[in-house]
Amino acid sequence: MGLEAAGRVPSLRLPKFLGDASYSTYLVHALAVAFAVKVTGVLGLPASSVLSFAGAILAGLVAGIACFLIVERPLLRRLRPRADRVRLTEATAPGG
Repeated sequence: MGLEAAGRVPSLRLPKFLGDASYSTYLVHALAVAFAVKVTGVLGLPASSVLSFAGAILAGLVAGIACFLIVERPLLRRLRPRADRVRLTEATAPGG
């Protein structure tokens, strides 16, 4: 990260985006994986198949990204100005 901040390594957009969405992905991946396993069962595929495994990974990633874009990022944008105001108030308060 230090090399990237210093400009010695280029910042890649996709890994940065996936990193930003990682907490949302962590929170929802179990539900998405369970859903994907159910779908493969309904389709008659064995749960241990490569297709089932790939579908579970894809479902977890897609659900995490959707949760990030729909819930997490808008909440962060809405709350960030408030957090900045609180920090500014604390910094200018007597004794702060």
